[in-house]
Amino acid sequence: MTGYGLLGAGMITRLAVGPALVASERCHVAHIGARDRARAGDLAAHLGGSAATAKVSGSYDDVLADPEVDVVYIGLANDAHVPWTLRAIAAGKHVLCEKPLGLGAAEVATAFDAADAAGVALVEASWYRWHPRTRAAEALLGGERATSVDAGFVFQRDASPFFLPGGYRDDPTKGGGALYDVGCYALSAAVWAGAADVTPEAVDVRRSPTGVDVMTDARLRSPTCEVRLRAAFDEPARQWLDIATPTRRISFTHPVFTATARDPASLEVDGEPSRPFDPVDPYLLMVDAVAGRAAGGHDWVVPRADSEAVARLIDAIAASMG
Repeated sequence: MTGYGLLGAGMITRLAVGPALVASERCHVAHIGARDRARAGDLAAHLGGSAATAKVSGSYDDVLADPEVDVVYIGLANDAHVPWTLRAIAAGKHVLCEKPLGLGAAEVATAFDAADAAGVALVEASWYRWHPRTRAAEALLGGERATSVDAGFVFQRDASPFFLPGGYRDDPTKGGGALYDVGCYALSAAVWAGAADVTPEAVDVRRSPTGVDVMTDARLRSPTCEVRLRAAFDEPARQWLDIATPTRRISFTHPVFTATARDPASLEVDGEPSRPFDPVDPYLLMVDAVAGRAAGGHDWVVPRADSEAVARLIDAIAASMG
């Protein structure tokens, strides 16, 4: 079985990635590292299963040095993603890094270049991409490029278990803000729908007292496509994705980007009744696919080109914010 090392003991690891690893039949938790060793131990006890017997450390470097770790999952603050990705690659580890992979296209390219040179896999953990509904929508496009994409992910931060007061999402020096945190989901949909060549035409932003964007609304355009994006921390929870091509329309029912085994998932195609999908845990599909890649297989993972395209779009929107 593929051994995973976890960097960080935050909520996404505790509530989603860790449970998926414990449920997997292809991989297991080999080592958990946190800045506070007690937090690593608490996470191991909370997860149970293979994590209950995992090594725990108060050092990320201890995880990277562990020969039983094949894949490193990086669930740290956004500004720490690429620095620790590069250190993991230098240690010869495959990497599954939380989204957004980096704070800019240059960072993302540097990380992938390092992975390619080292002969290891680097995968952005845009986990909704593994959901069968998303994969089905991509297949339905059949290579057609979107003529319009309307995508949004908004929520109330006070109601989210992932949004901690004083956390990195409120800190502009750590890659905080709605665009990086949830806007990257909507932009990734534009990319796989074939609209990666759009550029910002209009951007509206609302900032918090700390300076991060709590709302970004953007219109992007190319000669053949228009993309509408909305990302927010301070609005009633809603997610949407509508894609039009010259021959069809595809609409996702809520939740678009956070559907797990607890949530119904369906697609509406050309106005026909919704096509349902069986409940599934995309996190489990993701960690298994990365384990397959680490073992030399050809499991599907988010392509490098997609991660780089999303990073370029974020750069362009951020530049338009001023």
